Amino acid sequence: MYNGCISISTLTQPKDTTLVDHIIARWANHSDHSAAGAYSRKELARRFLLGRSLIRNVLARSSLMPNCDYEFVANDKGKPFIKLSSGEIGPAISITHSNGMIAAAVTSIGALGIDMEFHRANRSFNAIASYAFGPQETKIASQSIDNFYKIWCLREAMSKATGKGLEEATDGVDTVDKMPMVGAWKSSIETEEWGFALLTPSRRYSLAIAIKCAAETASTKWNERSLKFEQLEFSDLIS
Repeated sequence: MYNGCISISTLTQPKDTTLVDHIIARWANHSDHSAAGAYSRKELARRFLLGRSLIRNVLARSSLMPNCDYEFVANDKGKPFIKLSSGEIGPAISITHSNGMIAAAVTSIGALGIDMEFHRANRSFNAIASYAFGPQETKIASQSIDNFYKIWCLREAMSKATGKGLEEATDGVDTVDKMPMVGAWKSSIETEEWGFALLTPSRRYSLAIAIKCAAETASTKWNERSLKFEQLEFSDLIS
């Protein structure tokens, strides 16, 4: 992976739980299983472990990780980080789940957040937008379901990048209303440089990427070629 690139992989969760268990056995370690113990429902614990397995696979495929042990840690809002055996913080990671699909991403150029949503036709879009979005974003979202999900995913991805969580994603302040909302682009927000991208991993899914660029990488070129996007099959994680 070259500087300025983000690796993103998606995986549709197998319906065959035996395949899921094979993937988990290949990639998840003891600390992952310990963290999964927080879930009371077995299917949620399995989904969590599959997400951990996917991000470990993405890290292994990238050239960002040094040859050393690492563990996942989280802040008080649940934002995950990589802690290297040296005690240093590793590259930025983010994981998202929606309707049986999981996405994971890793980058070295700044704080990272991704969000993926399946387009559900029966949601109260206008009510949600009025509560969570800014006035101009609400107007744009009312034009189509696609617009609603683009705005929602971008806002959620930003809140994951900052680590502030749902509180920021639903603050009712216009943030992405003047953005192109197609492909990959950069935007300056309150003197900070951000990189954004929107993808369609599958029909009726939206996936947004937000990177709050570190000072030393703020001038890094950012466009569609900066994205390394892979849609993985079960066999890619078992082999």
